[in-house]
Amino acid sequence: VIALEAQFIIQVAAGHSFSVALNNKGQLFCWGAIGGDVEEHDYFYPKPSVIRHSPDKPIIQVACGYYSI
Repeated sequence: VIALEAQFIIQVAAGHSFSVALNNKGQLFCWGAIGGDVEEHDYFYPKPSVIRHSPDKPIIQVACGYYSI
């Protein structure tokens, strides 16, 4: 994924129609449609976007289900 080429990605996971990537700083990037339907769902990320970042509580691991992170 070209948009993440400057990141040091340590883990990736995928759901039904979305993917996530976790970098070494604990930032979680997401792209695709969480919920599986681009037209009807509020959570659509057309390109990798940081969806959570807290320097005090970095994410250390991620897993995805069919429609969930």
